[in-house]
Amino acid sequence: MKIKNSLLGYIGMIMIVVGLFGYLAILKGLPVGYVIFQGSNTNISAEKNITGVDMQQIGKIIAYGGDKKTISISVKNYEDLFLNNCRLVAKGEIAQWIYSSDDLGIAPGESVDFDFNLNVPDGTSEKEYVGELELRCDEKSYSQELSVNIAKGLRTIKVSEVSQEKFGLNISYSFDNTDFIGEYAEVKIWISDSNGNEIKNKSDVFLINKNGLINRNVLVSLPENLEGMYYIYLAISPDFDNYSKQSIILKSAPITGNAVFDQPGNKLIGYAIFLLIILIGIFFIIKGYGARDKKKSEDNNVF
Repeated sequence: MKIKNSLLGYIGMIMIVVGLFGYLAILKGLPVGYVIFQGSNTNISAEKNITGVDMQQIGKIIAYGGDKKTISISVKNYEDLFLNNCRLVAKGEIAQWIYSSDDLGIAPGESVDFDFNLNVPDGTSEKEYVGELELRCDEKSYSQELSVNIAKGLRTIKVSEVSQEKFGLNISYSFDNTDFIGEYAEVKIWISDSNGNEIKNKSDVFLINKNGLINRNVLVSLPENLEGMYYIYLAISPDFDNYSKQSIILKSAPITGNAVFDQPGNKLIGYAIFLLIILIGIFFIIKGYGARDKKKSEDNNVF
């Protein structure tokens, strides 16, 4: 009985230490997923034989003068250390076009999405501009080559927004029918990978019933698990050699323990878990020492 009571006390103290560590770690900004799942992540770089940081490759962005885009890239930390205050910085000819306000920490084995804004000035000459996109952290920096190709494009069609939805790409574009002859227009849309292989195509047929701009919205379904840089082409059928072109980075990232626990609202769950561990630890200590004191009192009464 004495051994059992002492064991309860030891277990209680261990639980209090673990609970305090987790609670304080969250208060200091360490991701909850890292605190809970650290044991399973510490050997990730050794298992995969990868070191450093894996930045999703962008390569070449297709844009037009006056374009404004928000682009997201995924970054995974294969280092054995926590990377603090990581932010994206552009260099070279595109340095003044790219800005990101994200300032994030990345735990070992954790994947984080960074957003940056691309603002191409009006009247920018139609050519390719070359630079670098650097991930700059307090501990280390990592970079990749990045180019922005300012294309001529098809002036009749202008893509206003492209978003990745659950079942494909939602493409919004405007069609200027000022000089268009006919009652109907057919716009062919096709998606290709970085090697020029066509992934999917769709035709958008609509009635020309007014002057000026016609706004269209088309959902193009895509195969599952596409990831990386892809290109969207829009052309007026049957002239497919004259097209408007846009680039997009597709993401297919599974939800991990880190992703679930590190959502702002779910940090409260982390606080509650570690607080509960502390309370259970206190209960075990009280129960263990209370039983021991009761046993001492009974022994004294015997004498």
